[in-house]
Amino acid sequence: MQMKEVCSRTGLTERTVRFYIEKGLLSPGRSWRNGREYLDFSEGDIRALERIAALRRCFFTLEQIGTMQVHPERIDGILCDYRSGLQAETEEREEALAFATSIEGEKFQDIDVLYSRLKQEAARRQLPERDIHPDFRRLDEEPAEEREAAAKKWFESQPDREKRRKRKIRIAALASSLVMLSAAAAGWGWYHENRQGYDLLTSLMEVEVLSKGIDTSGEKGVYWLDVRVSETEEENIPESFRLPLGSDMDAYLLWEGAVYDHSYPMARLRIFVPNRRLRDLGLSGHIEIWQVLQTVLQNPAYIQEFVQLESLQGEYK
Repeated sequence: MQMKEVCSRTGLTERTVRFYIEKGLLSPGRSWRNGREYLDFSEGDIRALERIAALRRCFFTLEQIGTMQVHPERIDGILCDYRSGLQAETEEREEALAFATSIEGEKFQDIDVLYSRLKQEAARRQLPERDIHPDFRRLDEEPAEEREAAAKKWFESQPDREKRRKRKIRIAALASSLVMLSAAAAGWGWYHENRQGYDLLTSLMEVEVLSKGIDTSGEKGVYWLDVRVSETEEENIPESFRLPLGSDMDAYLLWEGAVYDHSYPMARLRIFVPNRRLRDLGLSGHIEIWQVLQTVLQNPAYIQEFVQLESLQGEYK
């Protein structure tokens, strides 16, 4: 069952459902197609969502719900804490309401005057729990779902995109023909210098997507991923680096399928350095793989010029 049907049957928004999944309250099935992750919900997941939503409407916390799901033997104790918490909150709100009623009709010229009036009342209370233990990840950055939705909206809003794509294919075909003609005219030297070189296809183990985005400053948006390599056999791969993906549909599918907090047991990188650039980089002659990785992946400009992300393949961590 797909997300759209789940939202229709439960009355919950997609963002709410994904929030419950992120908090570990729900674990639907997952599959990968064309570099993108798809969620597959069961009837059991529907019932779980209905239970979670009902408990949340009755002011149970996410932590309480998660504990009751895993440890049903602790439900009685949680209910006791739940009743005590509601009672304390009710009393505090009644006191706050009584104070608000007592200052009804008073005029406050600025916030300092209001502060001086309620300072004594506020001293008797604690900060809200969300202020004491804030979730900085959600405060510091826009949720991943919103970033992806905004980028997707931009991508789909480009006028005549299909016409441009077909024109790009025709131009690419024409350019390829011209390159072949130029190579024939210029001889083997040009082909050897520009179309041949060091070609490496390498797999990185345990690649985590730290962040992703789209640069819309130019005529075409360029997708990018910031990745971290937590485990690799190559010691010369930097711990983290940025991969520009380009602006075509294949790049978009890779970008959309790269979900945060996922592990990809195989991230395939193709590194191609033409002969004319090998000499510029000091890599001519007999080249070891580690030399290429160390030279190319340590420099953002070289990554953009020589590296292409072939695929991200793996399962949810």
